[in-house]
Amino acid sequence: MRYLIKPMETEAETDGKGYVHWKSWQETYTGLIDQEYLTNHQTLEKSLLTARRSPDNIVVAKDGDQVIGFIAYGAYRDDTLPGHGEVYALYVLQAYQRQGVGFALMNAALEQLSAYERIALWVLDGNEKAISFYKCYGFRFDGASQTLMLGTPRDEILPRILDAHTGTRLKPGYVKATHLWLVEEEAFIGEVSIRHNLTDALLRYGGNIGYWVRCSRWGQGHGTRMLSEALTYARQEVGLSRVLITCDDDNPGSARVIEKNGGVLQDKIYNDLNGHTILTRRYWIEL
Repeated sequence: MRYLIKPMETEAETDGKGYVHWKSWQETYTGLIDQEYLTNHQTLEKSLLTARRSPDNIVVAKDGDQVIGFIAYGAYRDDTLPGHGEVYALYVLQAYQRQGVGFALMNAALEQLSAYERIALWVLDGNEKAISFYKCYGFRFDGASQTLMLGTPRDEILPRILDAHTGTRLKPGYVKATHLWLVEEEAFIGEVSIRHNLTDALLRYGGNIGYWVRCSRWGQGHGTRMLSEALTYARQEVGLSRVLITCDDDNPGSARVIEKNGGVLQDKIYNDLNGHTILTRRYWIEL
């Protein structure tokens, strides 16, 4: 399939870039950084605003009229690497990965950065898919690292999980919930949230159970296992007789996990999340 690689120019392309930025963070960094930060701080509204405020040096990939990826580039952002260019960001929607889109975007950016002898970029530790891509393209680690604080410090996460479990001090719109982690030796694999009841909002998007697997462990059956064990817990410990599980229509991997666990598709509905319309699949599972 052929995709169009071009400079970002129109308002529609700018908004498309903002959506890809937001969606890619949800797809890529779930399980790698604080989930509260992803949900409450890395919002679609913020990503759209960033796209509109910083429209320069952006190349987008398009499938028809839809923006499916982008790359941002320019001079290195501080004085620690004088004379270097930098790739600031590269994101491709999950459904379009492994189809050459990332390589095409990187080629376009490096052509624009050809005046620089060296190009640098930063990648989140643990983002194995991105690390593998950059190594394949020819980038190598230079030993530099930095620590960023994104979201809630770890010593504040446990009290919030306990509050959700007991149903105390809940924020408006939140419900009593149990959070379980899948851990292999000392390695965090993923998290599952079991909401004990449904609000009108959760009936449309979110449902009773949500689960996240760190991207470096995708394709290994962890999502299917986590959901299976969550269903047992929901029946035996919470006392639920049926649960609602939702996923985005463009997330076939999640849909397969739900269907493997007995999910029956009720319907597909449109949800407006932060001003962007998303098609949502709603599944019910009898326990």
